[in-house]
Amino acid sequence: MEEFDAVEALKLIKKILETNEVEFWLESGTLLGAIREGAFIKWDYDIDLGTWDTYMPKMKKLNKEFCEHGYETYFSVYHNVMMIRKGEIDVQLVFWRLKEDEVIAPLRYIENKIGFVLASLNWIVLFSHSGKLNKETFNSSMKIIKFIGSKMTDLIPEFLKLKTASFLNTLASKTGNRRGLVVTPSKYFLSLENTKFYDMDFLIPQNSEEYLAYYYGDNWQIPQKKWIYVREDKKIISKTEHVGRTWNYKKFGRKFET
Repeated sequence: MEEFDAVEALKLIKKILETNEVEFWLESGTLLGAIREGAFIKWDYDIDLGTWDTYMPKMKKLNKEFCEHGYETYFSVYHNVMMIRKGEIDVQLVFWRLKEDEVIAPLRYIENKIGFVLASLNWIVLFSHSGKLNKETFNSSMKIIKFIGSKMTDLIPEFLKLKTASFLNTLASKTGNRRGLVVTPSKYFLSLENTKFYDMDFLIPQNSEEYLAYYYGDNWQIPQKKWIYVREDKKIISKTEHVGRTWNYKKFGRKFET
């Protein structure tokens, strides 16, 4: 991920979100880089931002603005995530759902080749593409498949898309690809403070070092380029990811059980 392009993307997305009064914060790998290195992690491949799912009704307008600035987006109200892309820069905006003393988002493990196929199909069924297709997409056959597939599934009635997604989740579970929730204590996102990142003001968890230890373990201050948490730290997974807990798809207050 080229630093200059990443900073420019973050600058524009910040402007659009703030203009539309959407509260957001740095999280995950982007927060790790901001706190530990004061910059993006050199080998990171995306930008991680968080916000609340209560802002999802605004996303139709925001989606249009992103696209007007040359970005393409993949958005799913059922997954609580938007992918904002331009060139080689991917920004993942997660819409966290507040539930008592925790915030939650959907989780899927890709633990074998079948799981990879099912996760890709799930994406194609539930995500919609907007904006001009970037030329970099043609460098990846999977990106092309997801683009074409999402355009085709946009023609499918909503209830059928949800039934298909439910069926894919069932297949995933039966083939050893677990489902559940990503879980974060709500205290980390309910108490935010300001920090400087590339000479811009951003919100971050007030107790950010505790948050990073929760997500990455006590050694979060030590850079580990080849560290893959799913494979190498089961203790962290047991804290942040709750296999077996169900996710209720919902669209602007209307719930869909799966």
